[in-house]
Amino acid sequence: MVIVENDRLAAEKLRDCLIGYECLVKTLDYGKNTRFRAGVFQPDVILLSAELSGGLFGLVLCSQFKRDDLLADVPIVLITATLNADRLTQHKKLPTAADAYLTKPFSQTQLIETIGALIPLTVGDIGEDTLADLDDTWREQSEEERIVPVPDFSVRRTFSGARWESTVGYCRGIRIGNVVAITGTAAIEADGSVTAPTDAYAQTKRCLAIISAALNELGSRMDDVIRTRIYVTDIELWEEVGRAHREVFEHHPPATTMVQVSRLIDPRMLVEIEADAVCNFV
Repeated sequence: MVIVENDRLAAEKLRDCLIGYECLVKTLDYGKNTRFRAGVFQPDVILLSAELSGGLFGLVLCSQFKRDDLLADVPIVLITATLNADRLTQHKKLPTAADAYLTKPFSQTQLIETIGALIPLTVGDIGEDTLADLDDTWREQSEEERIVPVPDFSVRRTFSGARWESTVGYCRGIRIGNVVAITGTAAIEADGSVTAPTDAYAQTKRCLAIISAALNELGSRMDDVIRTRIYVTDIELWEEVGRAHREVFEHHPPATTMVQVSRLIDPRMLVEIEADAVCNFV
């Protein structure tokens, strides 16, 4: 069976729960290796955490597995600590729903009974007292794990000092929880002048430098950027703009869009960039 879980300790608890049963258990870290190849490792059951990568990405992964030709018939046990009853009910109605659900805290007995209803499990050479001890330990650990921190959804803002911020009434960037949005940013120097009026490459680098500074102010960084939107006054400049963008994001490329606009607020501005980021922590 396969355990898909980012939390190493949680994965180890699940493995410990299966001590004494004749089965091969493989743990996969979501985002690193969640593809199974027939003939290499084809699971009989998947224990899938709903809470992955700081969100409920396990629900997305469940749908992906159920649509995969190789995995469509593999039973999935979805394990959650945070999904409420309404959300679970909604998920169970989906055509890509899991085959079974467990909400923490639960005992080793509950886990084994859930898996056993999907695939046959055989007890190996281990005493009943040992299994009982493991059951008590698992229940205690699950109770502790259920106490999860409440995310911080307070609002934080940062300003770059550009005169348009106060004139129009906006901030350079805003962070809510672990989500950061950076407003459209043009190439402006500290003294208010436009960077290199005829150089799209230099302006792009300046835009991204301002964005980077705003992200840092909000406790984020360029590695966290998941999307950029690029506005240029001449689409023929795409190679210069693209080269500067690639140099900054080469090792962590985000999704992006580049479109031509008729003009920006200053005719000497050739490019303006927006950015969205999701931090790895709240």
